[in-house]
Order: sequence, then structure tokens, then C-alpha cells
Amino acid sequence: MSTQESVSAPQPETVESHYIESVVTCPACNRQNALYQWERIEATANPERAAQLANGTLYMHTCEHCGQTFALDYPLLYIDRDRKVLAYYPAGTGDLQTLSTLFEEATHRFGGVDLAKLKAQGFRMVITPERHAFIETVAVWRAGLDIDVIQTLKASLLNELASRNPEHTFADAQFVELAENDQVLCFALFASKDVTSQEDAEGIQNIRIPRSVYNIIAGI
Repeated sequence: MSTQESVSAPQPETVESHYIESVVTCPACNRQNALYQWERIEATANPERAAQLANGTLYMHTCEHCGQTFALDYPLLYIDRDRKVLAYYPAGTGDLQTLSTLFEEATHRFGGVDLAKLKAQGFRMVITPERHAFIETVAVWRAGLDIDVIQTLKASLLNELASRNPEHTFADAQFVELAENDQVLCFALFASKDVTSQEDAEGIQNIRIPRSVYNIIAGI
């Protein structure tokens, strides 16, 4: 059985958020849990779910039997008509090269969405092979930031940290949110690339970067 939530604002092509009822097995107690698995999120119609995706909690579940919290993993299509962006996380399903070509050419429908229409409207469409990158991309977009600028800032940040603290380097950084009236960018620092979000990582550290640094890289 599936449930759909209609898009409230009229659009050239109506796209609905969609989820299905699913069952997962808790890795701690090995008992089954019923949950809603989202297949498509339309941010304008479902801002609460979009926010949960951006902070990583949409991909976390707490076992109803033993209370253990564990990460979920499933494909999800995210679309934000207000910001004209779309991202897809395949969760290991499908050939990445084929999917990338499909989104680059944008001549067919995918996941119930007419990619050609979105391309004509100026949408940016990306494939994110890793779940943590998918979550981060959505978080960056919802903060009104440019993902390319964020990637450049992260690379510079990691290089700077490595040069200052060669005995304790970090493998990756993940944008978390804007703070202090949108003037500070918060990042989580990870010692390993194996983690997928703050929720299922241990020993993470956080760092705050002034918005002015982002603006310099963005040429603002």
C-alpha cells in the first residue's frame, strides 16, 4: 500500500512526494520494524521531510523493540521547485554511468519526473552516489548556498587542518547548517570516509567558518 501527498502549489507538471510502507530488520535485536520509506520528496509540498533529509534524520530509524538507532539506506529522488534543483541517491542500485548520462541528457522521465521539462526550466540535476553527499547536497541547497563553492571551501579547510595538525588529519568534512543569523557555516569533521552522517558517526568534531570566507570563494 502506498500513500501520496499532493503538491499544493500549481506547477507546469505536478510532481508528488511519495512513500511506501516497508519493513526493516534491526541489526541489534534482529526484529522487524515497519516504517515509511520515501521514494520521492518534493520540498515545497513537504518541507518537514526535506528538513529531515537535510539533517540526516530521515535516514535514521530507532527500533521499536530494543530502542537501538541505526542507519537506513534506500534510493531517493529529491526535488525543490523553488530553488530549481534535483538530486538522486541510487543507494547502490543502477549503473552510475548510465544514470549520470540520463541526467545529463535529461530527455526522458525518471522517478515520475519529466527531466526534459525541468532542464528547460533551468533546473540543476545531480547524481550523488554516497548517502552522506546526498544529505549534504540537500542541506547546502536548503541553506541557499552553492554546492560547488562548498566543495572548494571543504578542500581548502581540510588542507589547512592537515598542515596545522599533521598528527591528526581528517578524511572528510560535511556541511551541517548555517548559524548565527546565517553568518557562520558549521561543518562536521570526520576521521574516516566510511561514515555517512553525523547520526551514525563516532568521535566527530565540529568547526565553524565565517560566512565571509564562503563569500570570498563565491566572489560575492
